[in-house]
Amino acid sequence: MVGLGPAGPRWLTPEARAELAEADHLVGYETYLARVTPRPGQQLHSSDNRVEAQRARLALDLAAGGARVAVVSSGDPGIFAMAAAVLEVAEADRDGVEVRVVPGLSAMQAAAARVGAPLGHDFCVLSLSDQLKPWEVIERRLEAAGAADLVLALYNPASRTRKEQLERARGAAGPPRPRHAGRRGSGGGRRG
Repeated sequence: MVGLGPAGPRWLTPEARAELAEADHLVGYETYLARVTPRPGQQLHSSDNRVEAQRARLALDLAAGGARVAVVSSGDPGIFAMAAAVLEVAEADRDGVEVRVVPGLSAMQAAAARVGAPLGHDFCVLSLSDQLKPWEVIERRLEAAGAADLVLALYNPASRTRKEQLERARGAAGPPRPRHAGRRGSGGGRRG
């Protein structure tokens, strides 16, 4: 798994750049794969964002056949990204494929850097997506983070089908506090 960083080639680490260059196959969500310029001879395998297990299985099958494969993720592949899916499928199948995670700069790091050092002390990172866990679990975690007075970094605040999550999170996390909103780690964002 290779983390592309939050936005554009300037966020790509030298290690990630080298892994991408050496891969025979690049596998990923179509939007993230479009951020990679393939070298001649590389094969690209793009898919929809909601088929993580299928994408993981494809990558592991290619690797089991002897190919060098890079599964690309935005940001860091271990933070709400493909590392968990690939490692879960690899463990279940036990096909002996070596899996390595090449870290990337996360969106929360990029957004935090724009406003100073809000992550310089204890903080909590939560996803507001209820695709893999019920909202009640997310709400309990928000309440606990608010009660502990932790800085919150929130991923997946909304989607086409989930528009109310962010407003509900504001209520569950306790009293209002300064906010910074980043979008896709582009360095943009606003305070509010």
